[in-house]
Amino acid sequence: AIKRKVELDWGTEDFEYLQKVELHAGGALNEVRPDIIVYNAGTDILDGDPLGGLSISPQVHHLL
Repeated sequence: AIKRKVELDWGTEDFEYLQKVELHAGGALNEVRPDIIVYNAGTDILDGDPLGGLSISPQVHHLL
């Protein structure tokens, strides 16, 4: 289930995206103490994908 709704503006780029991932991942970890975490960024976050509307570079996507 999605417990944290994090909204991103159309065209969000690498730096802002990574800041929000770090902030909200840290916040989620403070709420619960899971044995494992799975983060699926999907491919619609990549620059040029018409569904996601974000501008995340392939280099950053591979880090996730």
